[in-house]
This record gives sequence, C-alpha cells and structure tokens, in this order.
Amino acid sequence: MKDPATKYLKVVSGQEVSLSPKGIVVQCSGGSVRIEVLKSGRINLYAQDEMQIAVKGEINVDAKRMVKVLGGKNIRLESVKGGSLTLDKKGNITVTGVEAHMN
Repeated sequence: MKDPATKYLKVVSGQEVSLSPKGIVVQCSGGSVRIEVLKSGRINLYAQDEMQIAVKGEINVDAKRMVKVLGGKNIRLESVKGGSLTLDKKGNITVTGVEAHMN
C-alpha cells in the first residue's frame, strides 16, 4: 500500500513525479532515468545509458572530503585544444598534449 503522505503525478507514457516526506523524485522510462532531491540535502542522478552535462560557462566541483570518479573501463579528461588525461582499468595513466608540464 502506498504512503498517504506521498503525492504522485503520473502520465500514461511513464513519466512520474512523487512528493514525499523524504523528498522529490522525478523519473522517466519506468525509473531508468531518475532524479532524487532528498530532504537530507542529498541529490541523486541516475541514467541507464548516458548522462550529459553541458554549460556555456564553468563547472566547478568542490568537496570538503573527497571527489570520487569511477569508470568501468577508463576515465578520460579532455580539453578542446587537444590535451587529455586517461586512466585505464589496468592502472595506467596517459597524458597527451602539445606540451606536458610536470612539477
């Protein structure tokens, strides 16, 4: 039985918004794409296939304890000018670019 304190807005094509005492959940495709904004202050983003973030300005990531990025095969950071940093699943780090400066 569903919680009476939770309100739902759902359409036939599968999109749903739920408002509960714990937070807000927006989902599509039966939950394969989901955004959760929780009362605890946590935000969860889920995508079954691909997630894209695009901005015209800057993206800043700031954490008091740790920033953790996990990639099943590789992690690759690229610049539009051609430089890149790749971490592969074997533990190898590859740095490419016109110039590489190391301290």
